[in-house]
Amino acid sequence: MPMFSFSNPKWVTQLLQYHADRHISEEEKIAAINSRLDKIISDKPLVSIVIPAYNEEANLLPCIDSLSHLQTDFPLEIIVANNNSTDRTQAILDRLHVTSVLETIQSVGAARQRGLLSAKGEYVFSADADCLYPVNYLSALMKHLAQPSVSCAFGRYAFWGDEVAPRWQYQLYEWLKWIPVELKNIKRPFLNAPGAAMAFKKAPALAIGYDTRRIVGEDGRMAFDLMKHGKIVYVRHSEAVAWTSARSLFRDGSVSSALIKRIKNYLRRLPEFFTALPDHDTKTSRND
Repeated sequence: MPMFSFSNPKWVTQLLQYHADRHISEEEKIAAINSRLDKIISDKPLVSIVIPAYNEEANLLPCIDSLSHLQTDFPLEIIVANNNSTDRTQAILDRLHVTSVLETIQSVGAARQRGLLSAKGEYVFSADADCLYPVNYLSALMKHLAQPSVSCAFGRYAFWGDEVAPRWQYQLYEWLKWIPVELKNIKRPFLNAPGAAMAFKKAPALAIGYDTRRIVGEDGRMAFDLMKHGKIVYVRHSEAVAWTSARSLFRDGSVSSALIKRIKNYLRRLPEFFTALPDHDTKTSRND
């Protein structure tokens, strides 16, 4: 059963308020983030956190700030793949103690692939620049990913409440999604694997490579191919949740209209959830 949270987690609220505070300069915020990053970043990482970024100047600092609070014994690195941003994304990256790389092919898959190719760690965590991550996020996924039989572990994402809609509306939306998500997980768990909250072993992922076309689902395609190299595990723990704004949800107009659209889609595809998807070339297949 999904988590019960009718209000934003305290740490999410505090982080959002901190970065909205104009009395604290950007330089002060970056200095504080870098001070924490210096304690967890390693030049010999076991874990690489890869973040694609296209015009994310408004989101980068809160995202990296949340990662700077990670409580972990795993040496890590953070790689941000700038996907031709035209705003201040690169200027911010240049002042943060993270690794930045440029990807000129315009697609999320290409940016994730550039980060994957640059990763030094044995394990790669795929993240998104508009998300915030709990302090035990890395440990929650590594608990499963470190097992020899597992090739990929993934959590999920949740929406924080804002001026557009309160958190309780998003909680209801997430509850109503719970049954179709669990049904998909029986035979087609890759459909649940979000690029914002998934991790995998680098070796098989390098052999597979991301789909670099401008197409939705580069994360699920990677997860599907990783199933040939080991189990993919859905981690339901609250610490494996990436928190994000509902900007993608409101492309459908409102919480209710987004929910109706998704329910119709789930009902249409319901029979598929009970059969495994046949093997196919994920680099050439199309979305239906």
